[in-house]
Amino acid sequence: MKGLHTFVSDIRACRSREQEEKRINKELGHIRQKFKEGGMDGYNRRKYVAKLLYMALLGYQIDFGHVEAANLLASPKYKEKAMGYLAVTLLFNEASDAVMLVVNAFKKDLDSDSDTVNCLALNAIANLGGPQLAESLGPEVAKKLLLATGSSFVKKKAALCLLKLYRRHPSAFQPSDWVERLPSMLLHADLGVATSAASLVLHLASENPLQWLGARDIAIQRLSTLVARSSLPADAIYYKVPVPWLQVKLLQIIQVFAEHPVADSALLPPLTTIVAIANDSAKNQQQINAQNAVFFEAVRVLMRWRIEGRLLSDAVMLLTRMISSKDLNARYLALETFALLLDMNFDNVTIPADQERIVMAACKDRDPSVRQQALDVVYRMASPSNGVTIVSELVGLIAASEAATRESLVLRCAILSEKYSPSFEWYFETMCHVIARAGDQASEDVWFRIVSRFSHLSNEQAAPLIKLCMAQLTSPTCTERLQQLCVYLVGERGDALVGTTDGGGPDEWHPSTIFETLYHHYAVASAQLKAQFLSSFVKLVNLFPELRGQVEAVLQAHLQDSDIELQERAWEYLAVLQEPEAVLIEMCDQMPAFEGKVSTLELKLAEHQRRKRGSSMAQAVESKPSISAATTTVVTQQAATGNLLDFSGGSGAPGMEALSEQPKKPTAASGDDNKAALARFISAREGVLYQDDAIQVGCVVSIAAPGRSVIVLYLGNKTTVAFDGVQADVTAPGGAIQTRASALPPTIGAGTQERLAIECLMTKPSSTLPVADIRYYCGGAFRQHVISLPALLFNSADPVNVSMEQFHGQWTTLQANASNCQAQVFNLKASTPAAALATVVDALRASKFTILQNPSVPAAIFACAQFNLGVGSPSYALIRCQFGGQQVQFEVAANTPEVKDATMQCLEILAATL
Repeated sequence: MKGLHTFVSDIRACRSREQEEKRINKELGHIRQKFKEGGMDGYNRRKYVAKLLYMALLGYQIDFGHVEAANLLASPKYKEKAMGYLAVTLLFNEASDAVMLVVNAFKKDLDSDSDTVNCLALNAIANLGGPQLAESLGPEVAKKLLLATGSSFVKKKAALCLLKLYRRHPSAFQPSDWVERLPSMLLHADLGVATSAASLVLHLASENPLQWLGARDIAIQRLSTLVARSSLPADAIYYKVPVPWLQVKLLQIIQVFAEHPVADSALLPPLTTIVAIANDSAKNQQQINAQNAVFFEAVRVLMRWRIEGRLLSDAVMLLTRMISSKDLNARYLALETFALLLDMNFDNVTIPADQERIVMAACKDRDPSVRQQALDVVYRMASPSNGVTIVSELVGLIAASEAATRESLVLRCAILSEKYSPSFEWYFETMCHVIARAGDQASEDVWFRIVSRFSHLSNEQAAPLIKLCMAQLTSPTCTERLQQLCVYLVGERGDALVGTTDGGGPDEWHPSTIFETLYHHYAVASAQLKAQFLSSFVKLVNLFPELRGQVEAVLQAHLQDSDIELQERAWEYLAVLQEPEAVLIEMCDQMPAFEGKVSTLELKLAEHQRRKRGSSMAQAVESKPSISAATTTVVTQQAATGNLLDFSGGSGAPGMEALSEQPKKPTAASGDDNKAALARFISAREGVLYQDDAIQVGCVVSIAAPGRSVIVLYLGNKTTVAFDGVQADVTAPGGAIQTRASALPPTIGAGTQERLAIECLMTKPSSTLPVADIRYYCGGAFRQHVISLPALLFNSADPVNVSMEQFHGQWTTLQANASNCQAQVFNLKASTPAAALATVVDALRASKFTILQNPSVPAAIFACAQFNLGVGSPSYALIRCQFGGQQVQFEVAANTPEVKDATMQCLEILAATL
């Protein structure tokens, strides 16, 4: 096309942006005039549409010519038709009304006898997508794929097109119509068709394994054929590995059916061959990569299907050899796989002592990704026998670690130190070293946890630790975070220093020496830390009255301080010191032990790992102060409260509020609001889980098998603009619930909804719910919602046939073990006692609990159920619910503490609606 060539040359010859725009505007006017005149032939129409495409590729907005592009689709000439499809793909979008112009043309070309024309239409449909095309042309695309006769090239395109349409608009299809014929496509003679069909089957089976159970046996059959190299053409062997890309897809399909295994005799032969092939030494890097790709997927099958024995042992031995391999990719993947193996708690999967040293050495690898993965393995392989050694090694890595990984390394040290500490003194000393080396990278949660555990010690037990704090404070290298910890503890237990022997030092610490040691750091501390120093100084006056004059002098120096927090503290602390001594004693008394506070460090580590796995958009979230909160697990910025009795310096130091892990004003929904939304799923299987002015998150829960549920979230866009950059991560802290989520499209159009399917497998009773972290941009503004998912223990409840006498007998038996029992009282917010009782009865009955009532106690109900999670023997729980006034008391007795905690969690959720 000479005219197109001339136009492109003119554009390239432009020396400035202004010249280019002038030439573009001139050509746009000329093309518009030609289109208005009409009567042009196919050649000229193709030429002008090609010019519009070139301008669009340069970034100019093209607002006409769509009809002419659509007209090219009807041309019988291939060049004109191909240009029309190219224009439609680039100039149209799924939300455009112009899509309706091409639906009939697409349908006509799909019915064409020409394979090339069929593929042009399939490519355009896949690239455009949209609900209109999915609804009107989806059946035609499926027909092309499932047709008994037809070109393999077209079938391959049809499978990929159907997969893309289904991912974006699943509600437009009925996958059940494909169950009979689609799995057989895995056996297709053409390897391209089989691979494309495998991608489609994998996605469909991931959403509903039971429906696609027939694909399991076919996938195993095809895998066995490939591994045996029977009837394979020469071009199907990639560096001595038969069709590795198809093997990987088939192994991924087999993993989906881990909850529906077949006899080992069917699956073991191909897996054994794969492991044996991977064990062969190869010199060609491409062959090594292909073997490893198949091998690692085979190991995942062994893990998911929990196939133990000689084969798994051989795979583990090969993995341990790969950890010390010179191949960077092999080292990383071997470490990643080993971390998954250790997570699944196989009895015969252990790392030999010599391999432990290799893994520890990998923590110092030159590649940061290998170092991070090695840290994950080291963290998981810790046990009572090697925990102290591993902690010592990890502490030694802190100083040399990058800032990006130091926080997670500190959290790992803190968790393992607490879990495997031989004594509290060792734990405390180790954590002091951790904080000293990490500096500001040691989060406040770390020293909050130290204080929480320290509060349970007696003065005799605390004395040597307080002396260690003083030794840290006398060190010139004491970091600010370590000062926070030591100053707080000295303020609480400083009296333990007086009258004690300090090894080779002075016979005792004098109060004035204690004050001078603290004041040495106070003079150069930040304003935030000074606030905590002031609180500790006032507490020291309560312990040592002779320090009153020195402390008052420090407080008076801040009466006119420019920092409002310090000024307020100075005035109010001085007022406290003027009060009678009894008031000072009561206000500055030692903080009580923090009872029943579990560590949140593992949750924080899981959140940190989730952020690290995210994209750059997810990493940008950390700098956003206004994160929408849908549950109490959302972390918000903590503001200075000005509470002088908090002893926190206004920064979240370990006052009662900090260690109790209460929410700090969620911006979208309070904890009770979310519990009320979750409560619906105790008695129902669908409802709205969260909504605001922009988004509505609907939820449907289906129970697929004992302990296994499928939670489908429907993300609805309530605005008039599209959601961009849509991402969703699903995490389940604690490890008791395993989750797997389907893919989510990056865009949700205005007024439309997309589906996110989440498979939850509860391997043991859990009181920690999985959460879905949903992030997107709406009108350029970033939004995030962290939503707890209704993967409740009550989903696995089954009724039991018991009488009231049997109930009371079992209750008495369980009461003998206090750890298996718990009682909690809740206030009725809106319901009357009678209405609340009816609500509880309906909810428990809907959850398949057996309901019992004692006529002599009309304001009470008794319920019991067993929970079958598909592994181990069933657990059970007994519930007593009694109403009095505007309160309700729930009492739970269960056969294990985990069942008790998970049952009480469900009752807490239910109580939010009463």
